[in-house]
Formats: sequence, structure tokens, C-alpha cells
Amino acid sequence: MAKIFTEFQRTAFLFGYLLFGFLVAIISVQITNERVPPKDEAPPLPDISFDYLKFEVPTLFQLTEYLGLLQVSQLVLLLFLHRSKFIILRRLCFVTGTLYLYRSVTTLVTSLPIPGHYITCKHKYDGNISIATFVYNIFKVLLGGGTHISGSGTACGDYLFSGHTVILLVCTIFTVHYSKSLWNYRFYKTWKYLNIMITVVGVFGVILSHEHYTIDVICAYYVTTTLIWTYHGIVDNTRWRDILADKQNRSLGFKKFWWVQTGFIHLIESETTEFVDEVSLSKTIHFLKSKFNGREYEYEELKFNDNL
Repeated sequence: MAKIFTEFQRTAFLFGYLLFGFLVAIISVQITNERVPPKDEAPPLPDISFDYLKFEVPTLFQLTEYLGLLQVSQLVLLLFLHRSKFIILRRLCFVTGTLYLYRSVTTLVTSLPIPGHYITCKHKYDGNISIATFVYNIFKVLLGGGTHISGSGTACGDYLFSGHTVILLVCTIFTVHYSKSLWNYRFYKTWKYLNIMITVVGVFGVILSHEHYTIDVICAYYVTTTLIWTYHGIVDNTRWRDILADKQNRSLGFKKFWWVQTGFIHLIESETTEFVDEVSLSKTIHFLKSKFNGREYEYEELKFNDNL
């Protein structure tokens, strides 16, 4: 490409990709809600967790959502304080957007019976719904985050791939992975295992509340962790960076990947990561001033000149 996207523009592009993934996932749930079989016609499928834990605790799902908000808040704080916030944000947007696009496919292709007896699904329109109402429902879920505590997550059928498990895992892995230098080693280990315990409690809350089958959580765990570590294995690997940096070795797929990644394919050394300080704060102020003055801002550690 003749024009190299700036740091902010590439971040905005991947943030748009994230929103696109959310929108597709929400639309798929709205469609699946019309197809999910009623509880009186299709009882819950046999599940080993339900067999041994016969009780349903709906309040545990609310606890899961509050724990998810806690993990999201930690990640937002990390992004605000970290000097490489745009790098982490782009990686986060790519991973989460891809996961929700995959989740939308699993939601559409197979409609599983409702797992919990207490669950009350959203009203079915049976095809008698206006475009305005459909769009309103989509943005209501988007603004509410699809959570039950906000009253926006009442549609049924989004099983086989637990979205709550995805959020808990993504936030925990990114927060722990990119904040090693915030604490000393002993305190970091304590804080790390505390975050892991929070995620485990949240995941068990999803199962014990009978909001999802056990297979939903297992699929979400496998796909989420595999995508995160595979992606980081590529972007943080020196050999892959050299291959991507060599124009002669770039296929069409590499070119597209490099177009998005240009400017931040480099190792973020956890041991030398610096959090917000006078330098980072001054860069943020300088960046905002440069935008108002019509000048482009360049990060000193992110200079890549690559004309595709």
C-alpha cells in the first residue's frame, strides 16, 4: 500500500473488527432464539455435571457476570497504564473479534435444547418482526453487553460455545501475560493465581447455574486458549517476524496479516515492560496535540517503514 496506516488508524481498524464480531454474534443469537425448541418439547440434554449437581443456582450466573466485569475492569486499567497500550489493544481486538465470529457460526449451525429449567427465553416473533424492532434488539444487546444483569441477555440458543467463558479467559490471560513487571515475583504469583481462581469460580458459576452445558465451557476453553497462544506464538516469534519482514517471502495472506500488524510485530518483553510514567503520559498528550494540529504522531519504539 502507498499509504502506511498510523498507529491510531490501525487500532481503530481492529476495533471495528471487534465490533463487527460482536454484531455478527448478536445477530446469530437473535436468529437462533427463533429456532430453539421449547422446554416442554425438548428437555435438557444429558450432562454429567447436571447429573451430579442436580440443583440449579441462578444467582451464580449473576456472580459470574460480576466477576467478568471485574476482570474486564482490570484489563481496561492495564491498557490505560501500559506504555504499549495500542499494541495490546490491537491484539485483544483481533483475538476477541475472531472468537466471537467463530461463536456466531456454532450458534447458528446447531440449536441445542435449553439447559436450565428456570430459564425464560425472549419472546419469539415467528417471522412477524419489523426491521426497526430487529435493529433495536441488536443495539440493546450490544449496549448491555449481552449480560443478564443488564437485562439484555434474554435470548436463548447461544450454546455449544460459552461467551461468558470466553470473556473471563481472554481478560485473565491478557491481564496476567502483560503485567508481569507490575509486581515483584512473589506478589505477582499470588495475584496471578488469584485471577485464575476468579476465572475458575466464574466458569463453575456458568455450569452450576445451568446456563450452559459442560461441553460449552470445554469448547470455549480449548478454542480461546489455542487461538491466544497460537497468535502470540506467531507475532512474538523472531523467526516469524523475519519471514513477515521479508517482502519476497510474503504470500497474499502474509501481506494482509502484515498490513494490519505493521508497526507492532516485535517482542514485548515482560521483564522490561514499563507502565505509565512521565514519558508515557507525555506521549499521550503529544499524540492528542498532534492530532489537533494536523501532524502525524510517531511512536519512537514503533517505527516501521514498509511500502507494500
